[in-house]
Amino acid sequence: MMFLQRVVNGGGFIDREYAIGSGRIDLLGRKPYGDHLLQRAGSMLIPRGSAGR
Repeated sequence: MMFLQRVVNGGGFIDREYAIGSGRIDLLGRKPYGDHLLQRAGSMLIPRGSAGR
């Protein structure tokens, strides 16, 4: 959560996609880096208890 907060406070954006059927949340962090460049970091969150679905 600290990483996500730093991205947003630094002028970045968080894009998310909910995969309801698979029980996960995909996140993409984008942050401006230099002139016309973006730094990107992707991650997948799987809530507890959703492994058996």
